[in-house]
Amino acid sequence: MAAMTPVLLRTTPWRHQKEALEFVRRLWASGRRGAMISAAMGTGKSAMAIYIALEHGFERILILCPLRVVQVWRPQFEMHAAVPFLVVPLDDSWSSVRAKRDEAEIDAVKAEAAELEALLLPQFEQSGLERVAIDGRTVYVERKLWAKETAA
Repeated sequence: MAAMTPVLLRTTPWRHQKEALEFVRRLWASGRRGAMISAAMGTGKSAMAIYIALEHGFERILILCPLRVVQVWRPQFEMHAAVPFLVVPLDDSWSSVRAKRDEAEIDAVKAEAAELEALLLPQFEQSGLERVAIDGRTVYVERKLWAKETAA
């Protein structure tokens, strides 16, 4: 696994963080798929986790943390990652584990749809299709077809 490109980062890893990342690289290269980074408060463990996620191209990450720091993760991703991440904090406002899982899955689907729309929008608009909102959903139709249906 090669080191991540600076394009993915908004911050530069400190020397001890680079050492931790190299430790994880060596484990990964040897076939191990897990690591524990034990470091004191304020040393950038969150940043290290984000750097590792970026380097490996992880699509889904489960972060287990004390309830008091659940809300910290969204700003941490925004601070360290130059690419968008969907962070779904599942704190004690959810009634059950199932409700948390369902909400996380719904948010993931919404994020994938938004990403897909952002990728396809320029292609659709360049192809002569028109963007129209119907029942809160975005659809694309041929301009001629739309004109016929609305005129009828």
